[in-house]
Amino acid sequence: MQFGKFHGVASAILGTILLGVQAMLYMTPREVVRGPTESSIPKTEQKTNPLIGILGTVSLIAGIAIFARGRRADE
Repeated sequence: MQFGKFHGVASAILGTILLGVQAMLYMTPREVVRGPTESSIPKTEQKTNPLIGILGTVSLIAGIAIFARGRRADE
C-alpha cells in the first residue's frame, strides 16, 4: 500500500518543517531600542503564536502513525 507510505512520509516532513518554522520564530531576536527613549515613539512587540508548533507536532505524529500502519498492511 503505497498510499500510507507516501502520505505518512509527506505528513512527517510537513510536521518537521512546521516545527522548524516555529523554532525560528522563537529564536529570532526581539527588536531592541537603544539610546534615548521618547514617549512619542510607540514600542513594537513581537508576539509568537504557538499554533504552528502545535500543527507541526500533530502532523509529525500523524505522519509516523500513517507510515507505520501502511507498513504493517504491506506485510
